[in-house]
Amino acid sequence: MTKIDLAPLKDAAEQSGGWTASPSADGDAALSKPHKKVLKVVVVVLLEIALLCAGLFFGYVYAKATIPQGVVLSEYKTIEELREEYGAAAGKRKDVAAYVAAEDYYGLYATVYYKIITAPEVNVRAAGLTDSLGMVKVSIDSRKKLENGFMVWYMDSSGDSMPSQTTFRVNAYFNIADQMVKVKRYNNKGEGDAKNGKEQSELAYISKYGLLPFGFSNYYVTEENLLSAEYAKEDGLNVLTLTLDAESATEGYVVQMSGMSGQKADFSGGKVTYTMYFDDDFVLRRTEASDEYVINYGIKVSCKGSMEETYIYKGEEGYSGLAEDEKYENITAE
Repeated sequence: MTKIDLAPLKDAAEQSGGWTASPSADGDAALSKPHKKVLKVVVVVLLEIALLCAGLFFGYVYAKATIPQGVVLSEYKTIEELREEYGAAAGKRKDVAAYVAAEDYYGLYATVYYKIITAPEVNVRAAGLTDSLGMVKVSIDSRKKLENGFMVWYMDSSGDSMPSQTTFRVNAYFNIADQMVKVKRYNNKGEGDAKNGKEQSELAYISKYGLLPFGFSNYYVTEENLLSAEYAKEDGLNVLTLTLDAESATEGYVVQMSGMSGQKADFSGGKVTYTMYFDDDFVLRRTEASDEYVINYGIKVSCKGSMEETYIYKGEEGYSGLAEDEKYENITAE
């Protein structure tokens, strides 16, 4: 169970007269029953923390607050810039065995990653879980469809939190070549955002949410922030596990969370692990991600997230292209 420092809440309660202390039998201070107002404050704080942690993993989740417009990410790159960067590092060795023999794990990562960000058509199905306070768990269900320069991304988040269950949904539609986006967001009552379906620039989207879903990763991996790597074979697939410098790999990820919750996660003492499963042709088949971080909400709360993604390509069982009502030109404002 995560330990939480309740001192800030106690101080606030004492100032309002809602929390008093009296000596116990063993000499320690025993707390009297909190005032109803203080209980309400505690519940609201814990609920906000739970929602914040729920929003971090993958999520373009509906939120009440957004970060200020015009946020500039030092590592923000368009898809073309990502292709140029990783393309320069990719394909320098003839096969997977050559990368492993040379312990060129960044080069191996770049080769696999470059192949997915240049794929013309792919479906991605993801399932994740966020655990905060050791007692609040939120599940994430995500689906992406990429087809010839257009993408639709569906994100559903639900979890048991205090005092009731919370559910959010986001549908995002991307015209990748023109760098334009349409977003539809819904709360747990099915109510839509006032700007649902209105077209915005990719830069405006990034300033709010920090990450592009067709970047296919919550983490920005470089040679410098790759701390260690392990390679293995499993069920006929190559398995590459990366341990990353959490703070530098998650800049966009942190902005995404801020856009959803108005709060900021601290990865400075956190952990990030990213595992890729791919075949001998460097085709990505599955990923697993996990991270740990802290949110300072007057009290410091530890959160953990995990996510598994499966990649399905055109011509493979389970693949589906964009339906008419998913095509960018058919998405209208509500």
